Amino acid sequence: NAVVVAAHESMIAMVIGNLLRNALQHGAGSNVQCQLTDRTFTVTNEGEIAPADLPHIYDAHFTTGGHGMGLYLVRRICERYGWTIRIESSAPRTRAAVTF
Repeated sequence: NAVVVAAHESMIAMVIGNLLRNALQHGAGSNVQCQLTDRTFTVTNEGEIAPADLPHIYDAHFTTGGHGMGLYLVRRICERYGWTIRIESSAPRTRAAVTF
């Protein structure tokens, strides 16, 4: 089913692209699952974010091997449009969900 989101397509692409890129770059395996249910887009990958890192994942320049701006930008875009972003991580997987 289609979901209509009142935002510029570049903002939607940036949010989805950053979540997918993080799952592919930082996941422990090649299995990445995407799902769209109602108005929530979810990306799940194998591997976990260290518990000490979780409180900092949205900070500008925080990184575990990337550029450190992806989740910061995702959070800012979500705030701007009133969307919610949730990232949960515990072995053996990490789940990122954005609700439009």
